[in-house]
Order: sequence, then structure tokens, then C-alpha cells
Amino acid sequence: VMVGCYLGGDEDSIEPAWAMVEIDAIPTAGPFYIIQGPGYDIERVEGYDSLGNHDDMPGLSTEYDFIFEAVPDDATYLRDYFDAYIAEPAWTASKNGSLIVRQLDGSEVFRWNFREFVPSGSYTTGGAGRTRFTLQNSRPPDLTPAWDTAGGVDPFGTSSSYNPETDRIVEIDGIVTVHFQFKENRQNRTVTLTFVFEEGNGIWKWVRNVVRGIDDFRNMSLIRTNPGGYEISRRNFEGCFPIRYEQCAGFDLDTKVKARVVLSYNRAEEG
Repeated sequence: VMVGCYLGGDEDSIEPAWAMVEIDAIPTAGPFYIIQGPGYDIERVEGYDSLGNHDDMPGLSTEYDFIFEAVPDDATYLRDYFDAYIAEPAWTASKNGSLIVRQLDGSEVFRWNFREFVPSGSYTTGGAGRTRFTLQNSRPPDLTPAWDTAGGVDPFGTSSSYNPETDRIVEIDGIVTVHFQFKENRQNRTVTLTFVFEEGNGIWKWVRNVVRGIDDFRNMSLIRTNPGGYEISRRNFEGCFPIRYEQCAGFDLDTKVKARVVLSYNRAEEG
């Protein structure tokens, strides 16, 4: 079972929401209550260069489980599918489907597609009379994305949403410089960046490259400024690559979309 951060503390939580979902041969009338949606954990393979410095590389990736709850009218067909799979897994097909993000007028903005997902155990009791279902990728960790945007496009924007209490200026090779929520764990050699729908363009393409086994190491800088906005110092990170990605809010509406990426780095120094 692959779960993300929603079982952790508030800082790393996932915000559940009602959203439209399509699943092959499963008729539904309304939205599902999404507990956990698209996400990846990517293996970090430890390595060292000839001088004994960290030289880690990405390995295989594991998709997050798709966890959601359905009201009684929509739960019937899902329970039938889960029961059939548990009884005869070899004779019950995996499912493809989509999680659809819309805008206020109800029109589709983009969708996450999942492929070859199967029940992860039986369904359980959810909240408010709903039934909880968990679908997981049927394949072992590999280099093939089973959570992907339609056509592999990056739906995130190139603007910058700035909160002076939490956001920092971050430069990443090949990505528009924007303000991200920034958190570094020096002991683990990781940086966590959180961003909303209107910003962060290029992050998903970077993650997707690594999930597909493409070598894509990048350098990154955290820029510190004075009250007038002029740079006073920076912290530079070398050999960065994603080891976790998740959509953590806004399953239902583009204006609520928030994503989070955890980056491994090999070296860091003050500049």
C-alpha cells in the first residue's frame, strides 16, 4: 500500500475534496470524496564520487494509491468490482481512469490519468455514511508512469504567488524563477517546495522525466533578499532530483490546486 503524507502532521497533510472521477466500466452519478490522489515516491540510490562526496541517483518509482470515498448510490458498482477482484484476481481486469480538475463554471481544466490500478484489499467504512475504496498500481516499482497528466502536459502556470511569511525566491535550472514555500532538511539532504496552480511550471515535467528513467539532475539556488528586494546571499544546491511528488490540495478546482515536491541534493554551499 502506497500512502502519501495525509497521515502525517498538518504541515505535510493532503486536503480531501469532492472531485469528478471516471473509471472504466464503473458508472457513477456524482463526484467522489478524494482522500489521496496523484503522487510518486522515487527511490534515492546512494552513491559517492571518487572524492567521497555524495553522488546519489534516482531509481525506480512507486505511484501513490488512489484513495476515495463514495456515497451509497455510487458505491454499489465499486463494491461489485472489488468483490469480484478479491474472489478472482486473475480473471478480473485492472482499471484505467481519470481524476478531473475543473474551474468554477464546471469546465475541465486538466486531468490526471491512472493506468492498471487494482483494489488494495477490501473496501472499508468511510465518513458520513460513505464507503472508502483504495486502488493501487498493479505493477511493481518501475520506470513507467501510471499517474500522468493527459498527454504528459504540465498544467501549472508561470506566474508567482507570493506569501512573504512562507515563500522564498528559488532558481532551478530550466524552470521559471518563482517564490516557493521552501523547507530544507540538511540531515536528509532534501528540500521541499510547495506551490499553487498558477506557478511551478516545469516541476511536473522534471518529475515525469525522472519517473521515466531519464537522467535529469539540476542545480538550484535559494536567494535571500533585503527588505528592498535586492539579493544579499544565496544557498546553492547541486545534483538535485525529485524523490517525491504529490498533489496535496485542489482535486476539485484549479484555484485550489496545490502540489508539493521533495528534492534530493548531493551538495550544498553558501554563495
